[in-house]
Amino acid sequence: MAWSVAASRMAEKSLIGKTGSITGRVAPHSTGEVVVNIRGGTEYYFARSVDGVEVIEKGSQVLIVNAAPGRILYVTAIDVI
Repeated sequence: MAWSVAASRMAEKSLIGKTGSITGRVAPHSTGEVVVNIRGGTEYYFARSVDGVEVIEKGSQVLIVNAAPGRILYVTAIDVI
């Protein structure tokens, strides 16, 4: 069991610097949802804004800035041209 927790944390940390798409609105003091294309598929994670105040609407592209235990990713919106 301890191995799977450690492996999960390492996998989440490996997402830092990657991009994802918001599937559930991120707002101050609340948790949204982000989908990330990884390992030949997609995975869903909880999403929080990196500064705690940014509002990120559903469909926005985000950069993953940090990760925390419990499948939580800290993100910030990026402009897509």
